[in-house]
Amino acid sequence: MVIGNLVWVVDSLLVAFAGWFPLTGPGLFLVLAQVAAVAGFIALQVLGLRRSA
Repeated sequence: MVIGNLVWVVDSLLVAFAGWFPLTGPGLFLVLAQVAAVAGFIALQVLGLRRSA
């Protein structure tokens, strides 16, 4: 699951900054908000995995 979330973050950053889609200001904000949320999930997943080991 952690790897899938990492792929999501990288792909979202590519969508935001590679110019593949013409994002509006609010659209860019929402994509970056998703990046931040999923990165937070990654941090929690890694923390949980370390504690369970």
